[in-house]
Amino acid sequence: RQGCSLQRWSISTAAPSPVAIGLMDQVRTIRLDLRNLSPAQLRQRFAVSLEPAGGSPTGLPTGPVVMQGQMTPAN
Repeated sequence: RQGCSLQRWSISTAAPSPVAIGLMDQVRTIRLDLRNLSPAQLRQRFAVSLEPAGGSPTGLPTGPVVMQGQMTPAN
């Protein structure tokens, strides 16, 4: 949507609130290299929210979540 940004968030049981990890200019598939992550990090969840242009003004999600998922290693 014009005038908005897609913002990525990491959601972990180790942190009390979602942590912003970047903005996206479009929805797309990304691949992550998980080889150096701990078992706790492998249980993280991720979300993408629709935020004002430039990202959340509060440092926390303010707009609707448009995607979410959990990181899992491939077998």
